[in-house]
Amino acid sequence: MNNDNIEIEKFKSIFLEDKIYNVLTKYGYKEEVLFPEFIKTLNAKRLYTSLEVSTMLNMNVSSFRYYVTNLCKFEYLKNVREGRNYKFNYISIYKLYLVQQFLKRQGKNLNNVKLLLYENVDSYQKEIKLIKNAIKRLDQNIGFLFKFEKGNMQTNEKVQVLNKKSG
Repeated sequence: MNNDNIEIEKFKSIFLEDKIYNVLTKYGYKEEVLFPEFIKTLNAKRLYTSLEVSTMLNMNVSSFRYYVTNLCKFEYLKNVREGRNYKFNYISIYKLYLVQQFLKRQGKNLNNVKLLLYENVDSYQKEIKLIKNAIKRLDQNIGFLFKFEKGNMQTNEKVQVLNKKSG
């Protein structure tokens, strides 16, 4: 093993607080799954291209870019760019691998990843979510009231027309 390669114990210490890593270990996945051979050979001092990483993960490039874009939005991955191209260090590659395993082995989607990453958000974030839901309900109620009022106006107009005809 090259001196620049990362040892598994180092990975374990780095990812001690990682929610996705912890879920996979909680479900009892063995080291063969958590640390495949290609992870053991990553060079700590090197940045890898999108094509190299998508090949390592056996993903087509468009799916890979989709995952990267969303995981950057979720702030799980750091956006490392060289010009127009993404570059990935060993930590980002391992995070991508963990997400891939979580999705594949648990039958989940990226929304589940987002929920997992943000499940312990502070009360401020929870309040924002509650307020957004309340606003959504208010918008629905206002829409209903407009429809109701429009219906009443039409009914009132019909009554007035009928009164004029009978008068």
